[in-house]
Amino acid sequence: VGNSMPSRLQFIHLPARAGDLLLFTHIVADSFLVTIVALPEAPLTEVRQQARRMAKKLTAVVEGRVLAQTGLLGNGFGAGQRPSFVIVWRPEEPLPTHLHIPLRRAISRLAVANACVLTHVQVQADLIQLVVTVPPGRDASWAAYLFKNGSEQTIHHEFELHGGLWETGFYATESAEPLSDAELGLFLDSSSETAA
Repeated sequence: VGNSMPSRLQFIHLPARAGDLLLFTHIVADSFLVTIVALPEAPLTEVRQQARRMAKKLTAVVEGRVLAQTGLLGNGFGAGQRPSFVIVWRPEEPLPTHLHIPLRRAISRLAVANACVLTHVQVQADLIQLVVTVPPGRDASWAAYLFKNGSEQTIHHEFELHGGLWETGFYATESAEPLSDAELGLFLDSSSETAA
């Protein structure tokens, strides 16, 4: 498929805590660009298609054919609301330190592959906490199942581990912010009591 609008792909390196990101920039019109930021492992075809779709919509706005729509993340271009949830769960055993980064990466890949937006990921020896915006029509149970089972499968595959990684259950509530330390303490205390 021919494309008259040139694109540019580049990588940027951010401070160690942030990791590397992929920038895909597409020209919309004179003096207008659209840049998509993705994880390096995001499928390039998907990133390219998304940039082209956005460029097409923005071209129509720049040319005055349609009115600009706001809230790109909030409403997915009118496709319905995208709720955000904080989700917390516990490992069966304290997570070894060498699994923390692979788990964060697995969770990030699952988010990209399932049209979710992660705004907070916390991996500790005694808990996992995510703040995630899910696609319209999806709920906290769907997200918890996706991230718990998907990350467990990835870790089992990459590290040839056997047996369950996570305790049964999770805590979730609709929120765009992570739980406070006090709330996490309550979660840890209550899940310890039910395990005893």
